Order: sequence, then structure tokens, then C-alpha cells
Amino acid sequence: PKRLQDPIPRINRLPLELLVIIFRFCITDSHFALYGTSAQRFNIMLVCWHWYDAVRSCPALWRFVEVGSSAKYLQTCLKLSATSLISLFFGNTRFPVHAIELILPHSHRIEALNIQCMTSQWIPALSDLLNKGMPQLQGLELAGPDWWMLPNGVQGPATSDLMPGLCPRLHSLSLTKISLSQDFGIFPQLRSLFLVSCRCSLSLDQFVDAISVCVHLEELFLCDVLDRMANVSPPPQP
Repeated sequence: PKRLQDPIPRINRLPLELLVIIFRFCITDSHFALYGTSAQRFNIMLVCWHWYDAVRSCPALWRFVEVGSSAKYLQTCLKLSATSLISLFFGNTRFPVHAIELILPHSHRIEALNIQCMTSQWIPALSDLLNKGMPQLQGLELAGPDWWMLPNGVQGPATSDLMPGLCPRLHSLSLTKISLSQDFGIFPQLRSLFLVSCRCSLSLDQFVDAISVCVHLEELFLCDVLDRMANVSPPPQP
């Protein structure tokens, strides 16, 4: 007698290459939309051993790292991503800042970097990372600490650490509570620039001249910046 066969192929019979393509659709594929990436990845790994091994064996599925409070987890992600370009999101204030040294050897393959949990302890670590150079970096988003939280004598993070030769491919820059130094505007390749509550030692004319070199700029967003410039007086109170 002929056996009845299910006309729909079982998913566990799919070759690894097709499974990986499906998994990549399930895991967020965007520079900065990293929220929930870890949960999506682990949900897939919990289905069965076959999927668990498939995820661990594919470096492309570890490109997007939503770093929590564990340096060990970051280390695991860096290892499993192998030589792939990586996007890192730091959003947990409990992450041990000294562990930032883990990503220094991988700076050449960082494609996007988002740090939202910055405290005063981050400032020297961030300077070391930026001075290391990130030739593949395309998107950078930094949110500095509140000015009143900085210890006496400690300067907040500044754009003086951003050197064009070290980040030649940077085209998206978002800064919140970062000091804009005199050499700001040295990235002519920028296409998107967001500035929020940034201290600025430039005058309005100097700021306009600085961003005028960004001939490819398509998107500019300024919030609580213009009134912080050197020669701009705050509007009179009613």
C-alpha cells in the first residue's frame, strides 16, 4: 500500500542555509533598532537542539548585540560573531565600564555603536575606543550623563575625541548631552545629524560654518542646542 505523505515539508528538514535566512528575518536587522534582539535570538535557540546549534554556528546572527549588565555575555557574542561586522547597544547602567576593553580588539569591525547609559566613568573608556579607530563605523549614537552628575573638575564627553581619519565611513551621528568642541563639523560624509542638549563653545556663525562642510547632509535635528551657543542669548521670559 502507498503511504500517505504530508505535502508540506517539515521545517526541521530545511537545510541550514534556509533556516539561517529565516532566522535573520526574525532578528532585528537595523543599526540602532536593537531593543529585544537578545530575546529574539534566545527564543529561537530554545525551540530545539538543532536550532540551538544553527544559531550558534552562524556568525551573522550575532552581529547585533544588545549588551545587558554581563561582560561575559558580551564576550560570548563577540566570539560567536567571528569576523562579521557588529552593532553594539549599551543601555544598562550596571554594565561594568572596565569591560569596555573587551571590544577594543574588535574596533575594526564595529559598524554601529549606541551608548545610552553613559556615566562619568565612561568618558576615559570611550576616549580610548574612539582613539583606537573604527574604520567600518557607519552609525554612532551617544548619550552623555547629566551635567550636574559630573564630579568637580571632570569634563563631559566631547566631540574632540571624534577624528575623521579614524571613522572615515561615519554617516549617522546622534549626540545627547555631549560637548561640541571647536573642531566639530569635520565629517563631510554625514547624512544624518541629531543634536540634543549639547553644550557648545561655538558661536552660531561658527556652527553654521562647521556643518556647511556636510554637503551630503539629508537630516538635521537640533533640540536645546542653539540657545547654548556662545553668542546666543536666551529668549526673554514673559
